[in-house]
Amino acid sequence: MSERQKQSGGDNIVKKEPYRDYVTECFRQYGAAMGRPLASVGFVELQNLLAASRTMDALSPEAKDAVAAVYIHDAKKHMGRGEIKRRVTMHALKTFHSEESVYRALRAARDICAEERGLKEKS
Repeated sequence: MSERQKQSGGDNIVKKEPYRDYVTECFRQYGAAMGRPLASVGFVELQNLLAASRTMDALSPEAKDAVAAVYIHDAKKHMGRGEIKRRVTMHALKTFHSEESVYRALRAARDICAEERGLKEKS
C-alpha cells in the first residue's frame, strides 16, 4: 500500500479503468475532427472516431451534454492539469447536477466507448 493510501485509510481507493486516458482521447479526436474530411485521417484515428460517434448516439441527452462540455469542447486545445475537474465543476453548476452525477455520466460514456473500440468486453 502506498503512503498516500495509508494516509487516507486505504478504504476508498478509486479504481481507474486502464482505458480511461485512451477513451478520453477518442472523444477529443472526435471533437477535433468535426467539420474535417474523414479522408485525411488514418485507420486507427478513424476507428476511434467511429467508436466515439457510436457512443454519442447511444448516450442519454444528459450524458451527451456532459461529454460535449468536458471532453469535446475546445478539443484542439491542450488540457492542462486539473482541466477536466474544472470543466466538470462548470458543467455541474450550469446544469444544476452534482459533480458526482457528471462523473458517473462520463464513466458510463467511457465504458460504452471502450466496448465499441474493443478495449473492454461487452457486459
